[in-house]
Amino acid sequence: RDTDYSLPKELNLSVAYYDDNLISVQNGKFLVSRDEGLLWQNDKKDYYLPEGFSQEESSVVVASSAEHLWILEQDGTLWRGLFNRLAWTRQDKKN
Repeated sequence: RDTDYSLPKELNLSVAYYDDNLISVQNGKFLVSRDEGLLWQNDKKDYYLPEGFSQEESSVVVASSAEHLWILEQDGTLWRGLFNRLAWTRQDKKN
């Protein structure tokens, strides 16, 4: 049964696992599930699309082992992003 928190049905659905969340990009917005796909929400706080991103086409989303999130638009434009906190390894202070 569909609810307000269901992942919308799309013909070319693409979902990636990134930063312990499931992520999909649909109609120009990030949809994120933090509970293995049960509930989906538009996450405007942590995830946002770059300026110039298509607002109406479905996109392919892929996460790489290097912590990058790749988004391919239907026109062939490829975007790469990542959370800064995932790009750096924490180093403990040595006294």
